[in-house]
Amino acid sequence: HQPPLHVPEEGFLIETLKQVYTEQTGQTATVMAIGGGTYARAIKNAVAFGAQFPGRPEVFHEKDEYISIEDLILHTKIYAHAIAALCCE
Repeated sequence: HQPPLHVPEEGFLIETLKQVYTEQTGQTATVMAIGGGTYARAIKNAVAFGAQFPGRPEVFHEKDEYISIEDLILHTKIYAHAIAALCCE
């Protein structure tokens, strides 16, 4: 058992990720908490970031899990810009 992971939405990390998402998609970023575990717990001040765009089918962990090429490219842009924004501060 591990204690819950909580990262404040008002902090630098989440604000930066939300800003990058909004800049790349043109949509207001919203945050959510999920049940289950991620590797974010293994690293101090880390969060799980991505991967469901609004209006897309929710096929995560299904037998026919997939992502469109367009969404894969957009995710790549978001991650690249997020890394640059977080590393250059």
